[in-house]
Amino acid sequence: MSNQFVAVPSQDLESWLDSKNFIRSVQYNEVVYTRVSIRDPNVRLKVYTSIRVGSASVRGAGKDAIRVCVIFDNGRGKSFGIGKFSPILRVSSVESVIRRIDERVREAATRGNEWIDEQEKRFSRPANQNAETQKLNPNINKNTAAYQEYLNCLGLKE
Repeated sequence: MSNQFVAVPSQDLESWLDSKNFIRSVQYNEVVYTRVSIRDPNVRLKVYTSIRVGSASVRGAGKDAIRVCVIFDNGRGKSFGIGKFSPILRVSSVESVIRRIDERVREAATRGNEWIDEQEKRFSRPANQNAETQKLNPNINKNTAAYQEYLNCLGLKE
């Protein structure tokens, strides 16, 4: 693989992300794409594109890489990272960059699902049940710090 910088047209990158059901937003003048997990609406994959608002391509050589992460965000002030992955350097070809973004998105989705599985096991939470409407397992020891932390993540108080 060549280490030659390639200017990725924003239209190519944004079209690919749109085709994968990511939603476009802007954070600090950078175009960011987000996709919500179908298993848990608080788990989100994010792609920081390095596209400046109004630009026709990603930032120039050496300015910034494309980054993918998976986060928990309940929309009520509780937000933290679940997974962070190697940056995607814009080298070789446009197709190569898109292929590596796809690989990182798959890694992020896998990590997000692993995290959801860990939480379901930890809190005996059935899959595909919205956190706000779930019925907590009556066998859970409600006096543990882990249980209280879980309620705080959901924005609930006992």
